[in-house]
Amino acid sequence: MVGRKDSGGRRGGLSGPLGNVGFALAWLYHRAGAKVAVLDLDLVAAERTVAAIEQDGGTAKAFETDVLSQASTSAAVAAAAEEFGSLTWLRPPSAEEAQQASSAFRRRTGTEHST
Repeated sequence: MVGRKDSGGRRGGLSGPLGNVGFALAWLYHRAGAKVAVLDLDLVAAERTVAAIEQDGGTAKAFETDVLSQASTSAAVAAAAEEFGSLTWLRPPSAEEAQQASSAFRRRTGTEHST
C-alpha cells in the first residue's frame, strides 16, 4: 500500500493501462506527497487523472505511451524524467495493490472516478 513514508517528496510514474485503478493509485501517491507521471496509451484519460491531482494542489503530468513498445515507453520515461528532474520509481500497479488502492480511494472520497 502507498504511504507517506514510501512516496513523500519522490517523483515517479505509473504505467498503464491505468483506468480507475490507475487513477486511484496515482491519487494515493499524490496524497502521499509524490509528484506523479501518468503514462498511458489513452492520453485523454491520463490528462483527466492529472487534472484531478492538480485541482487538489498536487503535481502531475500525462505522457502518452504504449507499454507494449519499448521505444514508446523509453521515450515517455525520458520525457517524464526530464520534466521532474528524475524519477525515483516507475511501475505498473499489481493486482493486489490495485484492489487496495481502489478500495482506499472509495473510502477516502466516497466517490468513484470514471476514466
